[in-house]
Amino acid sequence: MFQKLTLAFISFFILSLSAGTPLADTHKPKPDANTAFEVQHDIREAERRAIVASNLRLSEDESTKFWPIYDAYRNKVKDQEKAGFGLLQRIAKTFGNVPQDEAVAMVTQALDIESTVQNIRNEHLLELQNIIEGTKLFRYFQIDARLNAIFKFQLTKKIPLLPVQENQ
Repeated sequence: MFQKLTLAFISFFILSLSAGTPLADTHKPKPDANTAFEVQHDIREAERRAIVASNLRLSEDESTKFWPIYDAYRNKVKDQEKAGFGLLQRIAKTFGNVPQDEAVAMVTQALDIESTVQNIRNEHLLELQNIIEGTKLFRYFQIDARLNAIFKFQLTKKIPLLPVQENQ
């Protein structure tokens, strides 16, 4: 079972890394950033759903109740991921020359996004605890946390540390 979960995480990781890599004609116009986000998000979500499904082993009754709640949860999280993507675009535009007040505003926005996602997770827990048994619920949140960690690592490793500006 552990090997199956590990293989699923590795597959998710590799697919996420390659999602932005062109496989065909590189002379085509690049899609705008929002389109690229949507395409990569859809690929990640399909992989994520497959990993959850293969590792959670829900009964037919649990499955019927679980997946609509899961889909609603992931749609709410997607809105926050879009906001985070917008923040990354903002960071990229100002990188290396970020005014102090702008830096504080960006940190505040990032923390607000994280807080909102945590609130969504808390709501999701309340919805699921009457649908699936405690051990499956725990396992599901472990899987979700690991997938979130992989995604966050992939995202943050591409962002260099902001240089500190010397006071003059």
